[in-house]
Parts: sequence; structure tokens; C-alpha cells
Amino acid sequence: MADNNNLGTVGIIISLFIAVLIGAVILNISAGQVNDLTGLDYTTDSAQLITRNTTGIDASVTYTVSEAPTGWKAASDSGCALTNFVLTNGTTGGAGTFTVTTDYVVDLQHGTYTMVNSATALALLGGETGNDNSTVASYNNCPDGYQSGFGGASLNLIPGFFALAILVSVAFLIFWILRREGVDI
Repeated sequence: MADNNNLGTVGIIISLFIAVLIGAVILNISAGQVNDLTGLDYTTDSAQLITRNTTGIDASVTYTVSEAPTGWKAASDSGCALTNFVLTNGTTGGAGTFTVTTDYVVDLQHGTYTMVNSATALALLGGETGNDNSTVASYNNCPDGYQSGFGGASLNLIPGFFALAILVSVAFLIFWILRREGVDI
């Protein structure tokens, strides 16, 4: 006949295993939700330089990206200025990447850029006789609901503390089971 003490220990171990699985699933879900609130989105925009002609690039036209910071995101202390802004030739097999300040000027806080009438920018667009006038802007931006500053930092701690709580609970139950079985630790 089975010992009731061993059956209780097996039941506790099975319950512990199920609790760890449920905790891992909840941890994965909460970490994903926190990442959605504190992570930046990556965006790619295409633009046609309608101001390009055979004499150069009209540097008076300002282009705005599709995910430009607006409202509270446009404030200088919001932490939501665009990051990792790169402007490239938009043609398949295009000539390359434009250089900031030499080929274009960008306002990361408001999501705008202006081309500079430079020889390198014109060369990247196919030269004076070329008909390539497309650019691609790639950048990171704050999504709606983004949490920055102390709120975002606090949210990022939640999954870590949840994982620590699971670890401590498992360790406590393992030590409790071992003492119950007479193992001295």
C-alpha cells in the first residue's frame, strides 16, 4: 500500500510544475505587453522629391515623415524624438545613403527633413541627367501609448520581479519538500 506522505509530496511536485508553467505563460504575456508600452516602433517611409530638377535639388521644401511626433510626443522633454534616422536612395539598386547635414537636414523632434542641394545628394539621385527622385526614410518612433521616463523604467521592472517571485516560490517549495522528506540542508 502506498505511503500517504509520498502521495502528498508527489501532489505538491505536480502542483509546483503546473504553477511554474502557468507563471511562465503569464510572464511571457506580461513581458510582451510591457515591451509594447516601452519599446520603439521601426518605420520606413518613401518620398518622391518633387523638387528635384536638372539644376539640382530645391532645398526650400520640407518633408514630413508619416509617424512624426505630435501632441505630447513633440515636446522637447517627452523622450519621443525620432531616433536612428537614415535617408537612402529609394530606387532598387540605388546609389546609397545620404549623409546628414551634407545631403539633408533633419528635425528629429518634429519629424521633418529638408534636402540640401549638394553635389553628393545630386549624385546619389543619378546626377544632373538622372531621373531618380525617390528617397526612403527609416527611423524609430514612439508608438501610441508609449511610456517614457520613470513610468517606462518602472514598467520594465515588472516582468523581472515577477520572475524573481516565481523563482523564490519554487525554491521555498523545494526546500520545504526536502525537509518534509527528512533531507537536512
